Amino acid sequence: MEKGKDTKLPPLPLGLPGLPQKVPQTIQEVEQVLQEVPQTTQEVEQVLQEVPQTTQEVEQVLQEVPQTTQEVEQILQEVPQTTQEVKQILQEVPQTTQEVEQILQEVPQTTQEVEQILQEVPQTTQEVEQILQEVPQTTQEVEQVPQKVQLCQITDKTLEDLKGKIPDEKLEIIKSKKKRYFLKEELTSRFVKLNFIKEEIDIIFSFTEELDRESFSKRYGMTPEKYREWLESLETYKDNPGENPFYYVHPPLQVLEEEEY
Repeated sequence: MEKGKDTKLPPLPLGLPGLPQKVPQTIQEVEQVLQEVPQTTQEVEQVLQEVPQTTQEVEQVLQEVPQTTQEVEQILQEVPQTTQEVKQILQEVPQTTQEVEQILQEVPQTTQEVEQILQEVPQTTQEVEQILQEVPQTTQEVEQVPQKVQLCQITDKTLEDLKGKIPDEKLEIIKSKKKRYFLKEELTSRFVKLNFIKEEIDIIFSFTEELDRESFSKRYGMTPEKYREWLESLETYKDNPGENPFYYVHPPLQVLEEEEY
């Protein structure tokens, strides 16, 4: 190098890997760069832990990235696209302290509450099997489940027992229902339409005869539905009994005697 001649170093190449894209010009820019660079061994190790180290880790990362247009479209479908969709999501999120408190009230708060819930849940295979044995498995089993108090009948004894317990004018209405079997719900509905109050209806049913379907069929030799059809046919064809499709159907003598036909 010649003495006394100005020498100038070539400019620092920018854009190379590992070098800043722009040379910091001020102390503030230098400090900004330094803040972004790991300063300690602990920080460097933290960065390295977040970088996939093995082929297996890299493959795991790649598996989580959508690879095809179809996968990208699937993700987009799950993202709310319109203001209306966003509003719908917001409506499902509790907005006020009161709503949050309501949710918290429904969640068990103490060990005692959690233990209470666990006690009600079957804990063993034996307990689960016991529950399954009690549940009807087929249509036939469902039909065989006993139906309690399905039918009720107002008898002469019922009317006698009700005297003085309900108004006379309503007792006369009940007489028109005497000796016919009704579903309890059906008879309740009729009484309500005739302005009977709940207390009166409860009193009436406390004196009625009640049977389930199986007991009824054993007693009268026919199903409740067939029995009802037979009674209605007697009323419909009372002037022309020969036209009655039930003309040759003869219920048990006990039914004939009780119905006084």
